[in-house]
Amino acid sequence: MPRSAATLLMSLAHFLSTAYCPPPPASAQLLPAAYRLLPTASIQLLPTAFSLLPPSSESELIDRIVASVSGELIMLSDIRAFIAFDLVDVEGAREPDEVALDQLIERRLVLDEVGRYVVAEPPSSRVGEQIAEIRQRFGSDARFREALANVGYTEEDLIQVLRENERMRAYLDQRFAAAGQPTDAEVLTYYQQHRDEFVRGGGLPPFESVRETARQKVVADGRTRLIADWVAGLRRRATIVRMDRQR
Repeated sequence: MPRSAATLLMSLAHFLSTAYCPPPPASAQLLPAAYRLLPTASIQLLPTAFSLLPPSSESELIDRIVASVSGELIMLSDIRAFIAFDLVDVEGAREPDEVALDQLIERRLVLDEVGRYVVAEPPSSRVGEQIAEIRQRFGSDARFREALANVGYTEEDLIQVLRENERMRAYLDQRFAAAGQPTDAEVLTYYQQHRDEFVRGGGLPPFESVRETARQKVVADGRTRLIADWVAGLRRRATIVRMDRQR
């Protein structure tokens, strides 16, 4: 994030947090990295502190805290970056920021679980390929770097996000690898109820010719439901503070 906004946020966060916890190490100088673990009581006081600032061009915030997930901060710049680099699914959303924030909250919950286990770092070549694909979508390196600057991210920030995404994917693949295999009857029912998914060349192929495809779709749907239920449980156990709901 821009240094002026970071400095203002750091000062407010330090003021609110020192009453509840020891100051952070000297190396932690900028948000969001410096104060990713503010106490919940401090987080809840931030909107009030911001509202007390006098309106002026000098105190206008370029970035701001939008949520806290068990003390971990999510910034407005995170929402903008994840949308700009197509890292969240907001297609067709009437309120893309709201949809993105919900996905970022769930992402934070899963990352907290990943952190409890030993999950290997992804190969640097894989992350490099992803960065190259993103850069290519912008048409030039200059436009790519402009997009980074517009959301207050560096290329290193984006690389870290992609690394985390890969670790999450590996964790979920391992945790939910044993998703139950469907019966033949369940696969046939799926085929009958989702005929549009199997139409080829204007016609519906016979079940036997697409049985394996249908089976894979049933497995994927079941895995998606299992993960959704698991994440819902994480939500219930976590302390989630939304700044827009604290005013």
